[in-house]
Amino acid sequence: MSSKANILGRLKSATIESSKNSELTPNLTSELSACSSTFGLEQFQQQLELSHAEVINLDNPNQIEAKLKSLIKDNAWKHGVWSSSTNPSRFLDVERQLSKSEILRQVDGSESKADYFHHFDFGLSFSEAAIAETGTIVLHPGTNESRSLSLIPPVHVVIVCLKQLHHNFEQFMLDFEQQGQGRPMPSNLILVSGPSKTADIQQTLAYGAHGPQRLIVITIAALED
Repeated sequence: MSSKANILGRLKSATIESSKNSELTPNLTSELSACSSTFGLEQFQQQLELSHAEVINLDNPNQIEAKLKSLIKDNAWKHGVWSSSTNPSRFLDVERQLSKSEILRQVDGSESKADYFHHFDFGLSFSEAAIAETGTIVLHPGTNESRSLSLIPPVHVVIVCLKQLHHNFEQFMLDFEQQGQGRPMPSNLILVSGPSKTADIQQTLAYGAHGPQRLIVITIAALED
């Protein structure tokens, strides 16, 4: 048997075995319900905090304005930037709160890379979904939501709708495909599981070397999808 045939055979066997295992896995798609379970939220928060992220849990979007004011005051932030979600209807109430802030500037296309590097103290974005098992936030950058928000400013604040919290990556992908209704996958999804970190230099873990030094996750329970 050739090396190519051997590799293909092993791949086919792995696919069959994976299919058998998936039949034994509970179907969580209909619940997406790590989001509504205490365990799912606790696991999500625990995994994020293990990666040195900060998690703030709110009950409803009306609390976001006061929480942001508190964060801005406590951290002495002077300039922040945000852009509309790729799912505006989900975060409509939150966006209304953000528009009242004198510190936050909504992206309008006039921002330069220098603004992101040197002017903005933090960037605020909205999650497409979240994954409890790994403490991961899924971002869907697009026309409305710039990738720069989560990649360049020293602090990344991200708002997560708990109704979009999935048990694991497989469940997220299943639901994402179902909601897409046959549309092609987006060209870019960003998975964030903590602040930027590296251990390249002398094997010493350093934060903020290649992106935000801090990740602040604000979860909101009572958001209608």
